[in-house]
Amino acid sequence: MTDKSRRKGSLREYIVSTLATMKTDMSRIENVISDFERRIDAIMNKIDDLEQRVSFLEKLLGVNKARER
Repeated sequence: MTDKSRRKGSLREYIVSTLATMKTDMSRIENVISDFERRIDAIMNKIDDLEQRVSFLEKLLGVNKARER
């Protein structure tokens, strides 16, 4: 094997290794983003639930939002 072909093989191995690492990193990033989106959805659902509860209590108590402003 010549010096040039060894360098070419070494460069190829380096590139393949780097790409594999990047793929792994991208998978981790996608998982973090997915988890973040799930958490945001859960928070938004809680906010919606709280808004519904407040609206129900306002109706129950006869509170008018416009009067309070």
